[in-house]
Amino acid sequence: MFRDRRLRLVGIYALLAIITAVGMHYSGRYVHRTPEPELAMALWGTIVGLSLVVLTVSLYTYCRLLIPRKAEHSVRGDERDRLLWERFTRFPMELFLVYVGCGMLLSQLYHFVALGLPPWPMETALGYGQSSFSNLTTFIALGVLHYGAARWMLRPSILDLRIHAQEASKFRSAGTNVIAIFVCGLVYMLVRTFWYVLNGREEDWHLRVEVMLAVGAAVFAVTLLAAVAMARYWFRDLEGMAERLRDLAGMTRGKLLSLVPIASPYESGELAAAFNALQQRIGRQYARLERDLDLAGRTQRQLLSGYERQWRGWTVQGSRAESDEIAGGFYDAVSAGDGRLALIAGSVVGDALPSALAMSALRMLVRANVQAAESAERLLTELAPALTDIAEEQLLIHLAIAFVEPELGAAEYASAGEAAVLVEREGAGESREFRSEPIGGGKRYRFDVARFSIGAGPCRIVLSAPEGAEISAGRERGEQVG
Repeated sequence: MFRDRRLRLVGIYALLAIITAVGMHYSGRYVHRTPEPELAMALWGTIVGLSLVVLTVSLYTYCRLLIPRKAEHSVRGDERDRLLWERFTRFPMELFLVYVGCGMLLSQLYHFVALGLPPWPMETALGYGQSSFSNLTTFIALGVLHYGAARWMLRPSILDLRIHAQEASKFRSAGTNVIAIFVCGLVYMLVRTFWYVLNGREEDWHLRVEVMLAVGAAVFAVTLLAAVAMARYWFRDLEGMAERLRDLAGMTRGKLLSLVPIASPYESGELAAAFNALQQRIGRQYARLERDLDLAGRTQRQLLSGYERQWRGWTVQGSRAESDEIAGGFYDAVSAGDGRLALIAGSVVGDALPSALAMSALRMLVRANVQAAESAERLLTELAPALTDIAEEQLLIHLAIAFVEPELGAAEYASAGEAAVLVEREGAGESREFRSEPIGGGKRYRFDVARFSIGAGPCRIVLSAPEGAEISAGRERGEQVG
């Protein structure tokens, strides 16, 4: 893959060299009006010089983008990819500096061979300065084109590395490069126009406006093309992230948390790195939340597995509505001594895991105190301070407690919050759904309390609370009481 990139880059170098040679030839003929013998010599010098420059940058490209086999085995995969990312993102600027440096070195050698070593006469020195400055602007302009070509050619390779995080110090400002491209283009156009006017006055030419316009239009077109291409390259990542953000609402979690490869060492790459850091943080929070939900679900399933059992002729059944959400609904039935049966139904409303854990603590607290309780109201009153501490400010507790006393043919209950009590007796039925402030949230609490007769016939008592928790105790016709 990288070998193909190197060959393509060398092909682009050669193409740019051919275009440059043709452009310089026509510039010498129509702009500078160089005589034919000198023009032919300049053309051969240009071809030789650009060939040496192309050869130099091609060798540099081959060596710089070559991946040593030892490095492939001696460096870990992720570290190797990170090193390659740094090498590929730095290469275009290195190529620019090598191209400009090599071109200026060869042009200076040519001048020294042609003019000899200084000191020179004033006229020769001025010609040397004019030519050197013209060559510098030319090579800088060509270096910018090589820089842009290298950026575009290496982008797929950089994306294939799948680097999603990078140090902030590795990023640079793209705005500076955009400004530099426009400045180079404007300076090059002004220099070419200035030399054309100056040479015209010295040689007593008739200055042609169309030539000046052609030079300006050509330089402007090339500059605009380079700037647009590089801006497109730099902001391509921004467009990809904007599109990704627009699609987030309809994505599955796997795609929602996907990362964006960092393809640029500029602001767009820095933004991609920040976006990936946010995605990774959200992914860690999702993982922690899933662990919490799994723990809460296992706690809830252990405590609230549906059951049915017998107690002194009564059938006790507990159930909880199926739900994909983790909640704090619970139920319980405890033999309270003295021939009593305690029924408990409640719910802890709040975040999933705290609710499930508070539900477990609440269930154990009620079991520990139910034996010594004189009544449902007294039990709820005694538990209220401890329940308030459990709930704190984040949770709300809804709770209903009923004591069934078959020997006395009576039952009583006490409830707080949105708990419902249903009593079904032979020939009669009573349903009470009391709404009051639940326990918790720093609020004062009050209870609904009632005592009722259950007689000796068929009877069924049902307690239910929010989150679908329900427990019932029923006695069939003809069974004995006590």
